[in-house]
Amino acid sequence: MRQNWTDQQYRDEESRRRFLKEITALTGWTVVTGATAFQGPMEAIAGDKANADKGFGGIKGRILLDGEVPERKEIDLSTAALNSEDLKWFRSMGPILNEDWVVDPKTHAVRWVYVWLIPEDKKGSLTPHESLTSVKAQEKVVPIDQEPTGYVPHAVAIREGQNILMRNKGPVAHVFSLQGFSNPSKNTAMPPGSEIPVTDLVAERAPIKISCPPHPWERMSLRVFDHPYFAVTNADGEFEFKMVPSGPCRLIVWHETLGFHGGRQGRYGSLVNVEGAAVTDLGEIKIKTQTA
Repeated sequence: MRQNWTDQQYRDEESRRRFLKEITALTGWTVVTGATAFQGPMEAIAGDKANADKGFGGIKGRILLDGEVPERKEIDLSTAALNSEDLKWFRSMGPILNEDWVVDPKTHAVRWVYVWLIPEDKKGSLTPHESLTSVKAQEKVVPIDQEPTGYVPHAVAIREGQNILMRNKGPVAHVFSLQGFSNPSKNTAMPPGSEIPVTDLVAERAPIKISCPPHPWERMSLRVFDHPYFAVTNADGEFEFKMVPSGPCRLIVWHETLGFHGGRQGRYGSLVNVEGAAVTDLGEIKIKTQTA
């Protein structure tokens, strides 16, 4: 399996890209690797009202589970050393369910999947649209609450320049534990009613793990990016990027239990061609609970 780029691998990649471009030009079909093995014509919806600039377009899609939906098992609170009042609070919103896979049983839509873009060329960049060059004031702080059922939201993606605010509005004492690599780790008590701001976070290639050691079922993931082209799927499995530079780029899909969709190769993403002043609809991207 490819782990590092050698000169020969780079030349092979250049040849492969040229071949894929020729196929796309001749057939209108896009051959991709990693997140999706082979995909038919991507529908480009013209006339995006939010964008008349042909230098930028949009991308949207939906992540669905291919296969049987895993059962969300109830957390057994009897194994934790909880007093009667704490136990009552944890049970106040009903059973606490494992969040390894949160999938709609009817539609198979997968929630909490990270999706982001990288340049087609590893030496290139995705220069943001002028409207996305900086973080807006109303987006500076992203609150994360500790509810009886766990962290809300369960998965968060932010950009450098954004901060998170951990909030404990309940009557139970928690511990805020953050395990990063480029970002310093933290382990801080969170008494009832307390808030902990976390600022100056920098982009990391790996997810940051946030947890509460006294309550090990309480955990979540955080990713920090140095660009604006990232998303976390909603309850319908949907994601969308706006004002993406037109032309080829790569789409990466990552789930905290699965890892990269497509295995190790999935870290290089799937080729997507963005049409200016339009929205490229990738349709359904199906993932499995395990990488073959």
